[in-house]
Amino acid sequence: MNPKTIDLIRDLSVSYENKDLNIAFDLMEIAYKARPSGPFIKKKFLEYKKALENPAPIEQHAKLKNLVESGEVAIIPIGLRCYTSKMIKNKLGIQQASLPFNSGFFSPDAVASVFENPHINLAFDNELTQTVCIKTERNMDTTYGLGVKFESSTYEHINSIAINKNVNSINKYLDSTFGYYTLDKTHNFVLAHYNWHPLSDPIKSNGVTNPEQNLKKINETLNKRILRMLDMCNKAKHILFIFGDHQNYKYLQIDNKHYFLNDFDRLNKICSKKYDSKFSIISNINNVDIDQILNVLK
Repeated sequence: MNPKTIDLIRDLSVSYENKDLNIAFDLMEIAYKARPSGPFIKKKFLEYKKALENPAPIEQHAKLKNLVESGEVAIIPIGLRCYTSKMIKNKLGIQQASLPFNSGFFSPDAVASVFENPHINLAFDNELTQTVCIKTERNMDTTYGLGVKFESSTYEHINSIAINKNVNSINKYLDSTFGYYTLDKTHNFVLAHYNWHPLSDPIKSNGVTNPEQNLKKINETLNKRILRMLDMCNKAKHILFIFGDHQNYKYLQIDNKHYFLNDFDRLNKICSKKYDSKFSIISNINNVDIDQILNVLK
């Protein structure tokens, strides 16, 4: 068979994988017999074969993907770091535009605060709006157990310690990409990977390590993402909040205040008021599979 014909059959097969898996398999089987050593063709042939033998996974993924891409379902990742959005991509096969809670430390209470007051206004010359923090990972509280703790600090103090990348426990003061841990005092969340320290890679920071400039950029970026999220929620028939934390933390502590990661009461109340009954909350993405998620959406 002509190599171009095999390529055409292969590509046609892939185009059917979310429409009709049987047709996709039949076409890929033809391509596989004609080119059994092709790694992509072999991979897809075996994937489709397995999916037909156990049809739920690929069909269910395609169903959820179509619901999200059509706007019928809005998936909002919340939690600590970027873990939830990565899990949504890896576990559910969903990749979407950036939303406000993708990179940082967000308790359910902070998410509720953003929905109640959907605007970010961090001002370098106003310490009532923001500050930088020192992080204690795996903080053990005698009453509440394991969590992550942030203590308010100053740019001057952190800069006096973070003088090079080899400083002991550097990630107490700067995140893994050498950005400040930046606290939004209005909503009580802590950002990572936004407010760049001079030690950060210029590719990440675009050469901008002035906090005043970075805070203005953060406001612009997050407010755009909030508008995107609210538009998704308003158009959707169902909103699905998904929380993820791979470290089994119980709380996010900011100075002396604990924000519990299993406390969804405020978020429930605010979303019930705004969206009535068209939302659900999955409190731990690690404990659910795609079938359970689709059942929630019924």
